[in-house]
Amino acid sequence: MVDTQTLIYATRPVSSKTQPADAEMIRASKHLLRSVQRISVSAIVAAEYIPHAADDSLWDRFEIIAFDAAQAHRAAWLARHLKQSGTLCPGCLNPKTTPRKCVTCKHHVDRRSREQDLRIAAAAECAGFSTLYTFDGWLLQTVAPLVNCVIREPPNPDGPLFSGGHGAGGEVVQLKPAANE
Repeated sequence: MVDTQTLIYATRPVSSKTQPADAEMIRASKHLLRSVQRISVSAIVAAEYIPHAADDSLWDRFEIIAFDAAQAHRAAWLARHLKQSGTLCPGCLNPKTTPRKCVTCKHHVDRRSREQDLRIAAAAECAGFSTLYTFDGWLLQTVAPLVNCVIREPPNPDGPLFSGGHGAGGEVVQLKPAANE
């Protein structure tokens, strides 16, 4: 299953003005979606994606998973658990150490956005998907340990040795050519 951000990156072009980190996410998203015949998304992701859909070619490949009562219940449990953890602001569900501010704690990220993320994670888990692909750092760091599916970034098209910058990645090292003896 993929989240909205992964779909949006997959439809963006890479140009000379594209930042390197964004170009990497665009390439990884495009590679992931090219590698599957059906693109599984929750109904929430499909609805979020509509305003960004400049290209309808992905729609024919969507497998839209309806949002149901079990998913709503699981998302509510996740929200309650995170609020009770004491490490997140109850107003925006961001870590209290984040320097940005909401209405309650003056963070910039809106609570509704975090609640949508919880619904997407709950949909992936309850629908039985083994993996939810996203570049959302909050999902990757805060929600991933709480759900029974893997939440990870789309794989790097060049292979795991070339992953870097976003999740668990490494550094590409240039080796000197062997000397002829």
